[in-house]
Amino acid sequence: MIRAGLLFLIFAFAAAVSHAAAPVRIADGDCAALHTALASAGNKNTILLARNGHYPVCDLSLASGTADIDGQGATLQFLTGTVAEGAALTLRNASITSPPQGMSIPGSRRCESFARGGFATEGTALCNNGSLSLEDVSIHDLLFAVACSNGYPVCTFDLLIDSKGDLTLRNLTVAKTSFHDDAFPQGTAWGTGILISNTGVLQIDNSTFAGLDLGASGSAIHSTSMTIANSIFSGTSANFCQLSGSTTSLGGNVATEASCGLDAGKGDRIVADLQFGAFGDHGGLVPTQALTYYSPARAAGVAQNCEAVDARGSTRATGGCDAGAYEYNGGASAITDNGINGSFYDASADGHYVWIERVHDTGDILVTWLTFDRNGHQAWVVGVGALNGNRLHVDMSQNIGGVLQPGGPPTGSTTRPWGSVDIDLSSCLLAQFAYHSTLPEFGSGQFPLNRLTAISDLGCSD
Repeated sequence: MIRAGLLFLIFAFAAAVSHAAAPVRIADGDCAALHTALASAGNKNTILLARNGHYPVCDLSLASGTADIDGQGATLQFLTGTVAEGAALTLRNASITSPPQGMSIPGSRRCESFARGGFATEGTALCNNGSLSLEDVSIHDLLFAVACSNGYPVCTFDLLIDSKGDLTLRNLTVAKTSFHDDAFPQGTAWGTGILISNTGVLQIDNSTFAGLDLGASGSAIHSTSMTIANSIFSGTSANFCQLSGSTTSLGGNVATEASCGLDAGKGDRIVADLQFGAFGDHGGLVPTQALTYYSPARAAGVAQNCEAVDARGSTRATGGCDAGAYEYNGGASAITDNGINGSFYDASADGHYVWIERVHDTGDILVTWLTFDRNGHQAWVVGVGALNGNRLHVDMSQNIGGVLQPGGPPTGSTTRPWGSVDIDLSSCLLAQFAYHSTLPEFGSGQFPLNRLTAISDLGCSD
């Protein structure tokens, strides 16, 4: 009887947990349903937006409880809302961008805690009095500008987040965004917008603020204090941050100027050029700001503060990640693992190309060599081998005698043993190629190889 009663309680508890964990799914564009789901949030409410959906000017207000919104790649075409004291809201895997053309943003919206230049802020998007987290979120193509006060009839907004609670930014990307309105004089109270005003607790981890247009005197972050780790701060002015307190740096940050309180003693760096790549779809659910191979943000992160994955969900390097939301070669494997996949070439001689591909989980590796024999005849040589440490040994064969038939495949081809190839892998970029053929028209020789390509979104990590 006791055992039966215990089993009943276990199953009842499991059913209750399963019921509580069931996500609320919001149809594409249904901001009213999203607002209703947040209004009824309990201790833990998971809300799923439509995969790659679009939601125009939604209200993300949360009065109580805890809510986790997984955007699944959706775009919030602007947003408003208030996170009340004691409430906790997390937004992940979503983009925040401009509203649809012709749709107005609610005007005269302000948060109690923020006033600037003698004017109460108009057009504030998110007021955070509780706990707000943006994780794997991309903010792009926004114009911060206020024209709501002083008799101006058109209202946009000049502040995205006003936080006096706990604000966490993790794997956040902000790019292609302007923080001023050219219609107003720069430096005036209504001529320059900002991204964040913080009088609470602000934590920024592995986030990228990429080349933001701040105008001549604008700033992106106003804060009494903040903690930063492994992040990138880049804007057009010499005043990216306006701090009335101090910054606690955990190291690994890279910036184009000094206003955000970087600490060189903890590995922070100020550079002239971040060497950004393109902003856009680089895999994952949200657009990200890529780094180039030569970016000073590469491997700049402090290992103990590195997020496990970047904003795309790609694994970060364990020995010291990249600063920012994008990991160059994120998810890349070692050269002795899947990082071996790709093409190589002899930089000193045209026409010698080697393709290497891991083809089975057993470790079998396919090698294809496009070359010539000593008589100038083009040749394809193919084989499957295995790695022993950093050396790849492959017995090779060659197809010969085939004739392409009109309108059909070649016929008459035969396969003959060719010899062997040994490839010593020095790094992800360099290798040494040696060949030993039993055929006199090839003989033996060796030459260096350089990496030509890697598999997209796989890459190689030394």
